[in-house]
Amino acid sequence: MTIQLMATMTRPSIDIPWHSFDNGRGWYMNDAYYLLNWHDSNKLISTTFSASEDGLTATYVREFSDWQAMDDFISDQNLLAIRSLITTYYKTMGIEIINIETKDMSDISNQKIPFNSPKFADN
Repeated sequence: MTIQLMATMTRPSIDIPWHSFDNGRGWYMNDAYYLLNWHDSNKLISTTFSASEDGLTATYVREFSDWQAMDDFISDQNLLAIRSLITTYYKTMGIEIINIETKDMSDISNQKIPFNSPKFADN
């Protein structure tokens, strides 16, 4: 079973970078803790980023090995600080998270499951 967590956001202008500190690769690609505990352990199977044609909307999709891995990722204290920086940056720059949802990829119907975790409410 794999679980997909998808976050969609919008920005007011293409002149505003999605992140101020990612150097085009994402903070996680240079973080040994993240790589060892999430990617190398296969708890986090993949992370993708895509932008709309006009560049104003973007979607991050993370695929986890199971529900427990996703819950652990969301509550990981080492990653909360970085998510807090991202959230602060988004708020400062007018970037809005417009949708967060999860999907159980083992469900043949691929029905979307609303993501209402209080752990994620401020992030």
